[in-house]
Amino acid sequence: MAARVRLQHHERDRMSRSIRRPLAGFLNDFCFYSQECKKLREELREEHQEDKTSALAQLTQSKEQELNNARESWQRKVEDLLEQISLLKQSLEMQLSQSQSSLQQLQHQFSQEREHLRMQLDELQTEHQRRQQRLQEAHRCAMQDMEHTRQHDLKVGGGKVTQKR
Repeated sequence: MAARVRLQHHERDRMSRSIRRPLAGFLNDFCFYSQECKKLREELREEHQEDKTSALAQLTQSKEQELNNARESWQRKVEDLLEQISLLKQSLEMQLSQSQSSLQQLQHQFSQEREHLRMQLDELQTEHQRRQQRLQEAHRCAMQDMEHTRQHDLKVGGGKVTQKR
C-alpha cells in the first residue's frame, strides 16, 4: 500500500510536471501576447488619434477652401454689381447730358422763335400804324375835298345846297 501510495504520488508528480511545463509555457505566451496586445492597442489608439487629427485637418482645409471659394465668388459678384452700377451711372449721366443739351437747344429755338415773332409783331404794328395814318390822311383829304366841293357848290349854285338821295 505504501508502494501504491508512492506510485500514486510519483504518478501525480509526473502528471503535475507534465501539466506545469505546458501551463508555464502557456502563461509565458499569454503574458507575451497580453503585452503585445497592449502595444497593438496603444499603436491602434495612436493611429486612430493620428487619423482623427488628419481627418480633422483635411476637413478644416476643405472648409477653408470652400470658404475661400465662397468669398471669391461673392467678391466677383460684388465687383460685377459695382461694374453694373458704374455703367448705369455713366448711362444716366449721358442721358442727363443729352437731356440738358436738348433742353438748351429747345430754349435757344424758343428764344429765336420769340424774337422772330416779336420782330413780326413790331413790323405788323408799324404797318398797322402806317395804314392807320394813311387812312386818316385819306379821310382828312376826303373831308377836305368834300368841303371844297361843298364850298364850290355854294359859290356856283348861288347858295343852293342840293342833297343827293
